[in-house]
Amino acid sequence: QRSAAGQRCGILFGPERNGLETEEIANADALIMAPVNPAFASLNLAQAVLLLSYEWMKRAGHGTLGRVTTYEQPVEAGLRLRGSQPAGREDLLGFFDHLERELDATGFFSSPEKRPSMVLNMRTMFTRMGATEQEIRTLRGIVKALVNGRRTTRKSP
Repeated sequence: QRSAAGQRCGILFGPERNGLETEEIANADALIMAPVNPAFASLNLAQAVLLLSYEWMKRAGHGTLGRVTTYEQPVEAGLRLRGSQPAGREDLLGFFDHLERELDATGFFSSPEKRPSMVLNMRTMFTRMGATEQEIRTLRGIVKALVNGRRTTRKSP
């Protein structure tokens, strides 16, 4: 989606021995998951690169690659409205900064020792959702409304 939207993309592969670290995954804009056999859910680096390259070429419309099969296109999670663009890195980082600043102000991170892992969990969760620009604006609006609600007393509708 990002490439089709004209955004620059890079692909990060982890070391073959143990894959990407949690911090590296949390800093990624999107995650690519491949359905594998649960009994042996592992790909070596060459297999991962080959699989991703093949799928990328198919998506780019380079025609049929290899032999023709009855393969169905993967189902994409989530709803993409016409004209919605994937959120850029700056949008996502701005949201993280906004959210973390407000959570700090409310005392959400009650244990300074646990703050880094809690922040990492939140960032990973929001990154995994693959938000659009509009969804990030909505999330920021929610945080702002909660902060403003804390400052003023409002009557319930």
